[in-house]
Amino acid sequence: MRATTITIASILLLMLSACAADPGPPVAAGGAGATDSSDSASTAVDSADAATATAQALNLHLRPGFLNIAHRGGGKLAPEETLQAYKNAIAVGADVIEYYFHSTFHGALVCMHDSTVDRTTDGTGKITALTLEQLRNLDAGYDFSQDGGKTFPFRGKGIRVATLDEFLQSYPAGGYAIEIKQSDPPIAAQVVQAIVTHQALDQTVVASFNDQTIAEVRALEPKLTTALALGEMLALAGLSDADEAVYVPPALVIQAPTGQLEAAVLVGRAHRLGMKVQFWTVNDPKEMQVLMAAGADGIFTDDPAKLAQVNVGK
Repeated sequence: MRATTITIASILLLMLSACAADPGPPVAAGGAGATDSSDSASTAVDSADAATATAQALNLHLRPGFLNIAHRGGGKLAPEETLQAYKNAIAVGADVIEYYFHSTFHGALVCMHDSTVDRTTDGTGKITALTLEQLRNLDAGYDFSQDGGKTFPFRGKGIRVATLDEFLQSYPAGGYAIEIKQSDPPIAAQVVQAIVTHQALDQTVVASFNDQTIAEVRALEPKLTTALALGEMLALAGLSDADEAVYVPPALVIQAPTGQLEAAVLVGRAHRLGMKVQFWTVNDPKEMQVLMAAGADGIFTDDPAKLAQVNVGK
């Protein structure tokens, strides 16, 4: 067994902590079983290589090169999850905008990380209990501050909660990283339909800690690039050398938290399997440099301007 097992186990502990509030019912992860047949092993690896090559020719997240991913739209520089934040992130060097969605009382999908509006707006309440009109009346820049709450430069500037359709319409050529947090009521079908409608398949990766949600996304649109869910990370963590030789990844992107792990070990295994590794969430320049030196394919950051500077100077 490689030391990779221990390394990825530390990742899983961080992921479990992050999603403990809503882990969702896991489903069995496919493609991790070993076989004694060398012919089967060769066939599995060849199939995985062919699928990877095809995907790399199309999807932004699977092409060669490093991606600067603006976490929540670059929430350290502008009010998170707003069109203003997305516009600023692209202007300062982000390649990809990460965003989250929740559904309103009537089912509209709006850009918001939390399930409530309390932390980022001047309102209170669960998003699923509010109408889109009520959300539109909130100040989405109300609580943004870069000096610990001494000043609030975006208050009263007319910054509003945006919908998924508005975001995709505003940045049709952008790169997107979508995480689906909400599972009750389920929104996976709406998210997938929006991506397809706006012809954004080649620019998007969809992630969720919830294995059932990811399974639904893949069933709805097999061409959509996804990241490993929690149960699939567990399967990856348990691979032996023999298992790795015949392992066929259920997805080609790993989104991993930073922490007490050897990034190079994780990246090495991923690259042997034809996978990409994107680390979250990194705001320290030295840590950015370490991860990039280890071969990271992307980094989620609240400060895409800083990451752009580090990338230029590497």
